[in-house]
Amino acid sequence: MRPLVVPHEYVYVLVVALASVVLGAWLNLSLCMARRRYKVPYPVQIPTEREQLPFLCALRAQTHVHEVAPTFYVLLLTGGLRLPRTSALLGAVYVLGRLVWSLGYLSEEPERRTRGSFYGAGLFGLLVGSIYSVVTILRE
Repeated sequence: MRPLVVPHEYVYVLVVALASVVLGAWLNLSLCMARRRYKVPYPVQIPTEREQLPFLCALRAQTHVHEVAPTFYVLLLTGGLRLPRTSALLGAVYVLGRLVWSLGYLSEEPERRTRGSFYGAGLFGLLVGSIYSVVTILRE
């Protein structure tokens, strides 16, 4: 088996990965601000007051993005080994979709989150690209 060579264009993949980290950090900050704004004390995660429901939306947005993050990173980084530009583009679609999705969730009208549902297309494309990359590397 030959040594694995990382293409120069892989830097685009890394830029998208960093953008995803920034998105996660922004969601963490949004959750902290919502906790303070709606007076939800630690360690409470599910508020009991109706006026605290926007906090629950912030919690759900942050949690859902972080739940899928490991899968996203594996697919992005694996696919980028043989399809760096395509993976970076699909990763950007995912990150942008997650941003739109999160803004909808944080808008206090959680049904608006569906506007960012196109993130799924980016994630599926990354899955296909990862499979292609792994098969290509195995055949080399």
